[in-house]
Amino acid sequence: MADIQLRQPGRPARVRGGCPARPPADRAKREHLAQPLVQALAQYAIGGGDRHYPNSYLTQDPVALFACGERDFVERAAATAVPTYALLTLDGQWADPWNVRSLGTPRPEESEPDAYWRLADAYLRELPEDALIVQLLCHC
Repeated sequence: MADIQLRQPGRPARVRGGCPARPPADRAKREHLAQPLVQALAQYAIGGGDRHYPNSYLTQDPVALFACGERDFVERAAATAVPTYALLTLDGQWADPWNVRSLGTPRPEESEPDAYWRLADAYLRELPEDALIVQLLCHC
């Protein structure tokens, strides 16, 4: 990923919301996705990149993910390194990115999914040393 930068000489990438909103909305989305840097990120993800560069970058706005600033990007990456997409607490409470209240309250400026990763990471870090953590991968 070191070879992919948010800026090319004279042509910075724009976050999806930065594309002009013209009818139809599809046009703005197509313009956003057609940007050379967005294409480079998509190709990197499709090509397998590395395990720290998931395909979820294809469904989110990759420019916005990186444009948040290095400190915020590193904090988010660290918070999502251990928790999985669902968490069952020791007292039997279920939490996931759309059901985070059992772990705490989102900050006013953060979405529930962003709060989930931060709160799930904090929950796991605060478990007693003798707690056993089990990760299950289940598909129906």
